[in-house]
Formats: sequence, structure tokens, C-alpha cells
Amino acid sequence: MAGDIDRLLRHPVWQDTNLSRLIPLADSAREIDVAPDDVLFRRFHPAHDFYLLCAGEIAHETDDEAGAVPAGSVSWPWAAVGWSGFLSPQRYTTTARATAPLRLLAWRHDNLATCFYADPGIAIAFLKIVVDSVWRQLETARVARLAAIPASGIAAPARTPNDAAPVRQFVPSALSILRRSAFYEQFDDRSLVSLAESATLSLFDTGKVLCSQDALLRGLPVLVRGTASSFFEDQPRGSATGSHFRSISGLGAVVAGVPRSDGTMRAESTVVASSPCVVYSISADAIDAHLQRDPEFGRSYMQRNLARISNLLSAARVSASDGGDEPEIAAVSRLLRHSQTRISVNSELNKLPHLLGSSLTVPNALAVLHTVRETGCYDERSLARSCEEQLTGVRREARFIRDVLDAYVNVVDAPPSASPDVLRDECDEQIARAFEHLDREIRNEHKLPAESGNVFIINHLGCPAYYKFPNGYHFSFDTAFISVALSRRYGHAPVRVVRQSPGAEYGHNLFYSRLGHIEVPTLESGIESTDPGALEALRRRAAEHLMTRGIDCLTAGQNVLICPEGQSQRAADSPARFYSGAFRLALGMEPEPSIVPIAIAGFDRRYKDSRLVAVIGEPFRISERLEQSCDTGLRTFLDAYREEFAVGVHEAQALSLQTRHAAVA
Repeated sequence: MAGDIDRLLRHPVWQDTNLSRLIPLADSAREIDVAPDDVLFRRFHPAHDFYLLCAGEIAHETDDEAGAVPAGSVSWPWAAVGWSGFLSPQRYTTTARATAPLRLLAWRHDNLATCFYADPGIAIAFLKIVVDSVWRQLETARVARLAAIPASGIAAPARTPNDAAPVRQFVPSALSILRRSAFYEQFDDRSLVSLAESATLSLFDTGKVLCSQDALLRGLPVLVRGTASSFFEDQPRGSATGSHFRSISGLGAVVAGVPRSDGTMRAESTVVASSPCVVYSISADAIDAHLQRDPEFGRSYMQRNLARISNLLSAARVSASDGGDEPEIAAVSRLLRHSQTRISVNSELNKLPHLLGSSLTVPNALAVLHTVRETGCYDERSLARSCEEQLTGVRREARFIRDVLDAYVNVVDAPPSASPDVLRDECDEQIARAFEHLDREIRNEHKLPAESGNVFIINHLGCPAYYKFPNGYHFSFDTAFISVALSRRYGHAPVRVVRQSPGAEYGHNLFYSRLGHIEVPTLESGIESTDPGALEALRRRAAEHLMTRGIDCLTAGQNVLICPEGQSQRAADSPARFYSGAFRLALGMEPEPSIVPIAIAGFDRRYKDSRLVAVIGEPFRISERLEQSCDTGLRTFLDAYREEFAVGVHEAQALSLQTRHAAVA
């Protein structure tokens, strides 16, 4: 066993070190053996001891409600174990279990701290060994993450090599950026001035490569302005596939770069500009020179790098690709579990899984992340960034809901003198801004009639329960989406045929009654228990009301939007059997307006996970189609036409599954 200490002292990191300086490190080491299945330490326990693996294999575990969860293993010489003791609050982040007989060198963290403060140069070299080991763990996590992607999976981002580009805009000085960087702000100003003097400024246009995975870096890139996307790339597959790792934004964010024990700095991922980026590159030679001049800075610098790569490792092990209906909540919960030993029990971040559970409190969760990113400690700020990475779609969805609620309030709070026609137009303008936050597509807009005054029919999809607002109000997002499209095409909002609401749904009543839409009873209006005779009379009056109001609207050149199924459906049941009201309305007019079919899809799922799609079909006149039909009965025609309409619905459903945000959500 004594040979293990001798081998450690011959490690390349000590090649320029007088061996006499290593005596305290060697004297404080213990040589230990561990039997298979023995637990070296347990998660959350005080991290009193640090180990370097000489021989054997150690499996790491975390835990959740279901029990132990594998968190990788280490088996290479000088693998660092228990290194979380170098980081506040000095607790083990995993349970470490021997899977084979172990030989280890062990130190008390207190003894290492004594050695490191007495000789920071020794600390720098020793921590390089530790960072090397965590880098290998990150590589293993990277491989595991990529292995979950099929060869035909997510494409790596389109990009072009960067050409030097002049910076034609004002940017803060490098010193100002380093002072405000979460990574650098802890260092004294004298050190920051020295590093800032070596900084070079570059501009990267959208799609340009800031750095490539595993490439040697001549400088540490620090973001000044813009947003970049970090990808793990499956290089054995010729970079054909990749896994989005994180988005990089914020003043002073480190783009990439991990120092290695061989004196190099390498990029942990490929980083591509997703918007124009301004970057300062801090010279790697200048950093190394300052490490030599100021070993105390070097010790702190290596510990900060260890903290950074630890956060990268936690993020690499977590993906939002699973977790059922709420994968983002599951991913954030796993990130928090991975980091429980690094954040306080009263950290605001611990509230996130609860706040993300309701559409009404998601803004509070995003506010917590913003506050922590601005005011938290380094570990909290890093964890907040990792959590934000899992919430890209949730953030878009929250902005959508915010704008929809603003539009609702503007309608119901409008003065009594406000015209319903004006309110409809203003509402559609606001709802249009809301939909801009979402992934959406409208096909075949060229098929829309040149003039307004038409009957538009769509299939009507049930809305996810997540979007049910207080006061018993459920917004009809699919009809709102088509209404916005027609408003933009014709310059005014269509009149919709909407269901009457039961008295308890006063939120629904307040909104639609102010917009002047045509209200008719449906099965969703709570009329199932109505007496059969009274129900027939109610339907007859509703048909008369639809004809009277519909003819008035169409005669005035307004469009009328109807869901002929009569009520919302599950996607699997869409389109349901058509009622005849929309078609009788068209037949009852002279000149006869066109029927314009629009198939929609995606509205039955959470919009963060869906593309909202509308496929516009060929307009037709119902009288002409009846003449072409062998059987001129309207009911027979509608049953046949439903099958024709279903073709467009199936096309829309296929398009809806092709979410543009899948690669980055």
C-alpha cells in the first residue's frame, strides 16, 4: 500500500514541485481497504473524509420516494470520491458503495484544508486531480444522455464556423463584466484587473460556433450579451445527433471551459449562438500565469471550477424527457434532490415543484428563479439556471396565459358603452399577441375567400384541465386561434357561435356576453336533465336564434365561426358527427355564402408540448355539393362530408406532433 502514496507523489501535476512540499500531504494520508458491498459514506452525512481510488469500483446512489437511484460509478486510478467536502456545506451528495474490493488513499478534509492554506500551490495541483475526475464523471453522464437518443433522433444544431467579426456596438469593459459575473465576482479586484487585461472581444452571429465539444480553448469565454445553446454531441455518430444541454445567458455567464491537470482547458459541450452574442475571452495563459503569481487566488479559482463542474454534472444527469404529464416538474425535483446538500433547507428554490403545479402559481415559480439568479449564492444561482433550462416551454406557456387573462380582464371590465364589435376586434388583437408565445402553424391560407361574409366550420377540441381558470371559466382556445387568423386576414373579428353557460360559469358568461357572440345551448350547457318537451322547444328556439343572428351577421359582411359538432371532443373522437345548423344557415341565404372548413389539432394537450395547427380546406357552397350528390338529403351528405373533413383533421394532427421546440425544451 505504501506504493500507492509513492505513485500519487509521482503524478504529473507535481512535476515542478519540490517533494519536500508534499510531505504534509503524504503524512496526512491514510491507506485503507474496503470490502465489497460496504458503504464508504452515506448521502447527507457530514463530508469529513476525502478519498482517491487506487483499485476497485465504487457505485454512487441518490434516493427518491421509490428508493435508491443509481448515480454512476467510478473505477479509474485516482478517481476522486467524497469531493463534495471541498464545497459548502460539506455534505456528501451521494451514497458510495463498494462493488468490488477497494484500495483507497483517504484524508480528513480538515487536514487537507490545513495543507492547502499553508501551501495554496499544492491545493491548485491537488484540485486539478479532483476536477479531472469529475470531468470523467461528466463525460460518462454525457455518454449516457446521448445513448438515450436513437441514431435518427434529435439533430445537432445547424451552425457555421465563426469568422472574426468587428463589434459595432457599445459593450461594458471586461473588468465590469467580471465584477458582475456569478463565477468571478468572489475574487478580489486586483485579480480581476489582471484577468481583464488579457480579455479579447468577439462577436458571434446567430448560428456561429462559440466552441466545439472537447476542443482545446485558448481562452475562457464569458458572455457579455446574447443567448447561446449548449449541446452534447454524439461524435462517434459523426455529430448526426445531439442532446440540448442548456441555454447560456446572463451577464458574465461562463460559456464553457474546464481546466485539466495537463494544463489545458477544454469545452464540455458544443456551444452555438442562438442570437447575436458578444463574448470576452479571458486568456488561458493569463489565468495560468495569475495562478502562479497568486496561489491563494488559484486555490479559490480551482474550488470555484469544481463547484461549476459539479453543477454541470447534476444538470447532465437530469432530463425533462420523462416524468409523465409534468416532465418539467419531475426534472426540477430531481435537480433539487441532486443538490440538496448544496443549498439551504430554507432556500426559495425548494418551493419550485409546488409552485409549478398550477397555472396560477407558475409566474411565482419564475419570479423565484429570477430573484435567486440575481441575489442567491453561487450554488443557488447555478441551480436556478439549471432549473430554468427545464422550463423553457413552461415559460412560453405562462406568458401565453398571462396575455390571455389580460385580454379577458379588458373585455369584462370594459365600460357598458363599449361596442361588442369593437371589443371583439380589440380582444383578438390581444389574443394574437398571446399566441405568439406558442408554437403554431396555419396551412393553406391561400384558400381563404378574398371577401368576408362566409361560414367557417372547425372541429372543436376539449381543453386540458390545466387551463381552467377561477370562477368556473374555461377559455375556448381553438376557436380563439381561428378567430385571430380571420381577424388578421379580413381586418375584423368573426362572430362565433358559442355555448350558453350554466349559471355557475359566470366567468364564461361575463366574457362572451360582452363580445356579442351568438349563444346557443349545447349538452355542455347543463341541459341534460331538461324535460324532453322543453328540450325540443329550447333547441327549436336556438335554431331560430342562430338563423336570425347568423343571417344578420353574414348580410353585414361579417364572418361566422361555428363548431358543427356541437360540443368539444377528445382528439381521438374528432371530428364527431356534425349538426346541420351551420349548413342550414348557409342554405337559407341569397346569395349563398361559402362554407370554409378548417381542421385544427394540438389544442387538447398542454401547449408547451404541442404545436397548434390549423389546416384550411377548400371552400364550397352547400347547394352545389348537394346537387353533385346522388342523395340530396342534407343528413346523408353531412355524414359523408364528415369523413372528408376527417382527412384534414388527421393531417393537422400529424403536423401538431412535429413541435419546433422539441430540440430545446
